[in-house]
Amino acid sequence: MTDVTVSIVNYNSKDDLIGCLDSLGNAFPAGTRVSVVDNASREPIRGLEGKYEWARFIFNEKNTGFGAGNNLVLKEAKTKYFLVCNPDIRFKKGSIEALGEYMDANPETAIAGPKLVNTDGTIQYSCRKFPTVATFLARGLFPREKPKFMRDYLMSGSGHSRPMDVDWVLGSFMFARTGALLELGGFDESHFMYYEDIDLCYRAKKAGWKVAYVPRAEAIHTYMRSSARGFFNPLKIHHTINAIRFFARYFGDRKWRTFI
Repeated sequence: MTDVTVSIVNYNSKDDLIGCLDSLGNAFPAGTRVSVVDNASREPIRGLEGKYEWARFIFNEKNTGFGAGNNLVLKEAKTKYFLVCNPDIRFKKGSIEALGEYMDANPETAIAGPKLVNTDGTIQYSCRKFPTVATFLARGLFPREKPKFMRDYLMSGSGHSRPMDVDWVLGSFMFARTGALLELGGFDESHFMYYEDIDLCYRAKKAGWKVAYVPRAEAIHTYMRSSARGFFNPLKIHHTINAIRFFARYFGDRKWRTFI
């Protein structure tokens, strides 16, 4: 069936990780290989190795970041496809197969994302346009307001019932061709946390690949936007630094689109 490696990077998310692995164990098809990278969590998870014998556990001595953790698994992957997911994902049966079937039928697509829904079934806007300075500022300063340019960024009016080519999909659940990721050099590890998914999709499209949203595949994302809490939140600092890095790095390509 679908030849895929699943990579889950964990940091102090034991309960979420258990929920993710439980759902994955009920959903994954034959041919799936699962690796959990623990980034020096304070919460001990070594006891989970016996419960989930079908998963490989890698224990880093320090927190290397989201991209570096996934790259560690990617470098050893021998499967056709590579699935990145966060511990707060709950898999639904058929989601991995649906993504594999879409990629098989669309060889020009390097990266695809499923429909992500909240625990109450409402949709998350998990496929988006590339961000601009305007969308970054508006999302941080006015998170509850949705002017037109923010609705365009979130693709909230695009309809989410059919497959479509998009700019990027959330790294919370990202299904990709292993060969394409290796060709691109994997995630940029200078993005310790945040914007690594945007950067990867941007480089994929720049290299001539497509990025797609595939709603026939669906998963629950028990998402909490941690980077929005508090003005001096360390996560917000990471988010801001990596946004600036993204805007500066690709300014030569994007020109005025960097800003609006």
